[in-house]
Amino acid sequence: MQLSDGGNYTVVASNSAGSTTSATAVLTVFDSAAATLSSFVYSNDQFQFSITGVPGFSYVIQATTDFTSWTSIQTSTSPFTFTDTAVANYPYRFYRALYQTYSSCAFEKSYAHVGLSRLRC
Repeated sequence: MQLSDGGNYTVVASNSAGSTTSATAVLTVFDSAAATLSSFVYSNDQFQFSITGVPGFSYVIQATTDFTSWTSIQTSTSPFTFTDTAVANYPYRFYRALYQTYSSCAFEKSYAHVGLSRLRC
């Protein structure tokens, strides 16, 4: 499948009795399932950002402080806004959004990162 394969499609079925044409189906092809993280806001000890991926696909937000141990903290359907209300408990925290496949409930390796570092006074 290629990006150029996207478009409107119909099927014509025919036999000796005649033919009929299906309703139009729209095929949308995405070049990647990787999410885009944007619109970052830190306010009132909360960190918020938007996740945009393939519409209707599930993405898992994971967080870490060391890039070794990642914790899944929310799963939602794209597009959505994520708010971390526990961010004040960490001097710094990093996030990523991973596409979650439906067949095996495993995480696809398409992801995006964002980090937040706060100075404590």
